[in-house]
Amino acid sequence: SRHGSISSDDRTSYRLNLISPIQIQKISKLGEGEFGEVYRGFYRENSTSIPVAIKHLKDYSYAAKVDFLREAEHMSKLDHQCICKLYGIVDSS
Repeated sequence: SRHGSISSDDRTSYRLNLISPIQIQKISKLGEGEFGEVYRGFYRENSTSIPVAIKHLKDYSYAAKVDFLREAEHMSKLDHQCICKLYGIVDSS
């Protein structure tokens, strides 16, 4: 698997876990959000399948990616039982 990190631009210091597309399995569409469609699925990490919500970006422009990465940065800093955990992002571009 291809693990790494990605940042929104060179001036920021945060890092997000980069997940390989083969580790993600989409099951069904849950709805749509600000950035695109949201799916129910699984993230395979080692031998474990973790149920997750998968956001699929609808706009691949530079500005949309920067906004998405900014939201991902904020999500990655949150740690609360009532908030979804951000495991990482898949960059398939």
